[in-house]
Amino acid sequence: MWGFTALSHSKLDASTLALPHSQSKMHSSLEDIHLQMRELEHHLNLLELRGVELQRNLRVCQNDEQEEMLLADWFSLIHQKHMMVRWEAALVYAEKQQNLEEKQADVEDELRCLLSKPEREWINADWIREQQLMAEFVTIIEERDHIINRMDQDNQRQVVEDKLLAAMIKRKNSTSRQRKKGGELLAH
Repeated sequence: MWGFTALSHSKLDASTLALPHSQSKMHSSLEDIHLQMRELEHHLNLLELRGVELQRNLRVCQNDEQEEMLLADWFSLIHQKHMMVRWEAALVYAEKQQNLEEKQADVEDELRCLLSKPEREWINADWIREQQLMAEFVTIIEERDHIINRMDQDNQRQVVEDKLLAAMIKRKNSTSRQRKKGGELLAH
């Protein structure tokens, strides 16, 4: 099971969030998934409160060094929020997959029961039902495939987002170091 470890209101970091290793291997009960979604909502609310606090502190900050620390916290908070949103998406996909797996199992069971009956005993309704079940089975498989494709697209988009965020943080760190060096030179 994935989830959060204990979080304090004032300090949230990426180490407090445990994400699933492979979204395609998520097999939890719907109850577990819903519990995790409620937990996620709680932690997103904590992040929101921390964000409001950081914004307030940034507005009144008059010290460059403190501002840089606050901005670093802000970028960390944004990263954490992105990770939680990704976790939420993974949970939504897991819920949809679980629902489809259960639906597929029901269709397979009904189809198996129908096919266990000798064909010579089938009535017209049995033939119609077989066609309905086969069509439903194909639809479920297509829906599951669509979910997997969307997960792959999300993963590719997330890689790009991570690179952009890393580049932005690197630029910010580089600018901060240059400012510090400039300040040190002026002080001497």
